[in-house]
Amino acid sequence: MRIAVQRTAETTVQAYDLDRVASICKQLGHVVGRFAVPDVPVCDLAIMWDAVRRQDRQIRESIQLSGASVLLIGYGWLPPTETYQMSRVGVDAWVEWANKPLPSGGPHIKVKKGYLLVALQDERCFADAPISPWFRDNQQFIEFLSRHSELPIVVRLHPKDKRPAHIRAIKDVSFDESTSMTTALEGACAVACISSKAALEAMAQHLPVLCYGRAIYARRGAVYCLTDRAMSTWAITANLAAGHCDLRQDAQDAVLDELRDHQFGRLELEDRLAVEIGRLAPSKQVSQDELYRVAVGFDGDLRVRPAMEAFAAGCLIGGHKVLWWDKGPCPTCDVVVIWNGTGGYWQNMKASGCRSGARMLFMEHGWLPQATTVQIDRQGPNALSSWAEEPLTWRARGRPRKRQGDLLVICQRADDSSITLLSPHFARFADWLRFLSDHVDMPMRVRPHPRALGGETEAYEPIVSGNPLMQWDRVSDLEESMQSAAAVATINSTCGLEALRAGVPVLCYGRAIYRHDGAVVCLDNDPEKTCRAVEDLIAGRLPVDRAAMQAALNRAMEHQIPVEELPDRVCEVLAHA
Repeated sequence: MRIAVQRTAETTVQAYDLDRVASICKQLGHVVGRFAVPDVPVCDLAIMWDAVRRQDRQIRESIQLSGASVLLIGYGWLPPTETYQMSRVGVDAWVEWANKPLPSGGPHIKVKKGYLLVALQDERCFADAPISPWFRDNQQFIEFLSRHSELPIVVRLHPKDKRPAHIRAIKDVSFDESTSMTTALEGACAVACISSKAALEAMAQHLPVLCYGRAIYARRGAVYCLTDRAMSTWAITANLAAGHCDLRQDAQDAVLDELRDHQFGRLELEDRLAVEIGRLAPSKQVSQDELYRVAVGFDGDLRVRPAMEAFAAGCLIGGHKVLWWDKGPCPTCDVVVIWNGTGGYWQNMKASGCRSGARMLFMEHGWLPQATTVQIDRQGPNALSSWAEEPLTWRARGRPRKRQGDLLVICQRADDSSITLLSPHFARFADWLRFLSDHVDMPMRVRPHPRALGGETEAYEPIVSGNPLMQWDRVSDLEESMQSAAAVATINSTCGLEALRAGVPVLCYGRAIYRHDGAVVCLDNDPEKTCRAVEDLIAGRLPVDRAAMQAALNRAMEHQIPVEELPDRVCEVLAHA
């Protein structure tokens, strides 16, 4: 195999590590060349260092467009300069395996008195690596915290920051001058950062972490995942100042353990390279008639990038040709793969792909967990998929036990396709919420969507505050919130599947992959049906069966693929396209 190893002058250590990679590849019997960005090498496999910065990402895409594979190497996390990570998809926040479910139910983190330690980023990351959609530089980040934090601010400069004068000029903040992070954490009650690895040291000491960007440890329950919404920062820092924290120690430990599992030491580099290069070698068992030209549509959305990269890597492993496509007419190909296919941008790509005569595949986030799994179907995502309405079979096991509690009402994004396309009975989400307010005669907790825009939630406030039976759900953890619910009401949220997994009955008002009689209570805009369902819920006689609930959950799990397994399962997916 012809392997091109990147040459970099970033740091002496990085250059040494890439030299070592090139030497190992030669020892493994491959033809090895070197290249430096912005050159695009002619090769079968390019090995690059992280490829997070903009220019590196562009070169990586050019290499893949040429039909070559790309293998990424970066430093690990614990400790960073003595370990490596390796992936065909991305490094750090762009890895394919992050965001798996975390344990819950363990002890909450105990908050000590102290300051909020703000760990800054290398300024170059803001321009070169899309680490935060909310802050353009360190100065804006600090000024935001100084205005909205209820805790005193102490700033720790990044060691590579060569121009700290403008940062030091910010008023009402102090600066940490200690030489080690361990010393800096001694007086801190919490750490705030965008994506700094300093947060990992804080988590190792079970300190609360406020994360404002794309980070591999940004996991709800382990850290606070925040945006530029001032109210959230104020509320959380006020709680911390009062000694209250709903983050969990076992969740932080699980994140750190997962990172250790996905990193390896310097002595393991040769073995890991041999394995990954072997997996990236095109399969010789596929005949020419079974090789496809695959057009992978990508609009630049970084949230879906790991999955699309993993699919492209799987195509190259199988010997297929990958054509990246972001605008204009669909390229000549055999298979078109696009994300979702329901939004305006993707509808245009879908139309272009259909006109080309190629077979279509639609990819979307999976369900449990969403961030690290995908669904792929030839007809569409979620309830539009080819299997969603197939009859469900099960052997009756009886109703679930009667639960005490209220009705947990799940909010969804008003502009999401789940509402605009898959809610035939309620044109707007507010209409459904108002319907429940008018016809449900039992206590209700309304749970905001975690990514809802501020104005979106505020629009529902008159409905919630105007009904004495309604209140907002203030519990951050969904699993904990469901423990005090008698049932869950949703149009078609993934929370419905999480409720089935927890054994909680579901009242379903829209098209959903789990909408099957017996598994959930299938409702519409008929008030009498809802009133009857509430009466049955209170009496413990809802028409649902435990076996049907499990069967609906199992079917969804069977139709999702972990992103980290996707490169090895692409050929199977293409065979059924």
